[in-house]
Amino acid sequence: MNTASNLSLEIQHLNKSFYIQSGLFRSIAQLIRTLGQHKPSFSVLEDINISIQKGECVGLVGKNGSGKSTLLKCIAGNSVADSGNLFVDGKLLALLTHGFGAYEDIMVKKNFQICLQLFGYKAKEAEERVLECAKIAGLSERLLSPTSQLSEGMRAKIPLACLQLASFDILLLDESLNHIDIDFKTQFLETCKKWQADGKTILITSHDDQILHSFCNRFLLFQNKKIHEYSNNKV
Repeated sequence: MNTASNLSLEIQHLNKSFYIQSGLFRSIAQLIRTLGQHKPSFSVLEDINISIQKGECVGLVGKNGSGKSTLLKCIAGNSVADSGNLFVDGKLLALLTHGFGAYEDIMVKKNFQICLQLFGYKAKEAEERVLECAKIAGLSERLLSPTSQLSEGMRAKIPLACLQLASFDILLLDESLNHIDIDFKTQFLETCKKWQADGKTILITSHDDQILHSFCNRFLLFQNKKIHEYSNNKV
């Protein structure tokens, strides 16, 4: 039976819309004149209500622009909902931005350090764990290379490897496994299963059914600004 103590994430009556920007302001005076005026907007999410238990791995499915990434950004605090309540129980980590931890103008080693620090490590601790992360990512021999020399898939492995040494209760992944080779993807998904067994909660978006079916035990379909429960065999 699901109880309040097992609740990892709850969303009540969440609404999110975006203002429509008609164009660039040509002057400060033009910007000031628009203040207080009604701005046209379009709705992305309407009256969203979901409860997610600890240990659940939830796949978010739907067409591009259906609101999956928007909801994850609201949960992570990167975007503010227009209205509604959001309850998060535990430490949350989010990997939502493509290119996160893969800054091209610095060395690979430094990118590992930055990622580890963003995931909660102190600077000295991050430096001490770089070799371990590099081994997970298969980049041990590229630590002193400019990150610009890595392929897109190799760069994507940097934050995913660091996540495997991070501490969290809730993890948000937005198309984070794109461009990853099959060996690393398989290893990462096995790690996700271990996290799930340990009671950690994972929300993931992907257009790859194989990824979703490999470890998700629940699916939410984003359609017409709403969210609908979906059974595993219907995705």
